[in-house]
Amino acid sequence: MIKQCKQCGKEFETQTRKTFCPECKKIRKAEQNRRYVNSELGQAAQERYNAKRRKNPKLPKPKPEPLPKFNTCDICGKKFKPAYPREHFCSDDCRFNSPLARAFFGDDIDLYR
Repeated sequence: MIKQCKQCGKEFETQTRKTFCPECKKIRKAEQNRRYVNSELGQAAQERYNAKRRKNPKLPKPKPEPLPKFNTCDICGKKFKPAYPREHFCSDDCRFNSPLARAFFGDDIDLYR
């Protein structure tokens, strides 16, 4: 659909209810940002942001937990190489035979195997 810009009168094509051409929109947005930054509201927001940054500087990310060489299965006692650090079971059979799985799934545990 072809519309006429409210600010400059230039025609432009749009699929939505826009009322300003892309060039005028950029100019209006820059003016709006400039007014906000210079307003009391904008300055208060900037002061809050700066205070927050002073309080909580970026902390370094914690290093990921290293993988253990081998874990011992909580059910059968077999040693296995874990795929992630806190893996407790060597196989799906042991995982589904754990007391936690039995309590969670109850009699329907065979449906999830």
